[in-house]
Amino acid sequence: MQFLDYSFWSIIPPLLTIFLVIKTREVILSMSIGIALGCFLLADLNPLGALETFVEMLIGAPAENGTLTPGAITETDNMLVLLSMVMIGALIGLLVKSGASRAFANYLGIALIRKKEPASWQVSSELCF
Repeated sequence: MQFLDYSFWSIIPPLLTIFLVIKTREVILSMSIGIALGCFLLADLNPLGALETFVEMLIGAPAENGTLTPGAITETDNMLVLLSMVMIGALIGLLVKSGASRAFANYLGIALIRKKEPASWQVSSELCF
């Protein structure tokens, strides 16, 4: 961990991730590369140590007293956020597959053509009221 303490190397993984997302438009792949690079740097450039660091951060690691230190996935708050994200993603997927998002876009398109109000006011009033 001393390799990253107060150095410019700690900013490299997020910057690389942002650059890759903008360049490739592949969010999951870019995030995976950024996480792998971050673990690689945390393990002092050791590939096997990077894998061990990733598992310790995600699942947890045994502490000195024999108990398990919780990782990111095993904490209740993080699990609730992940579960909420999965449920919202599933709902959006169902809306896209059923054609509801296309029907809503067509409805708004027709409604905006009929009325001569500014488009931003119309969309906000349709969504909120």
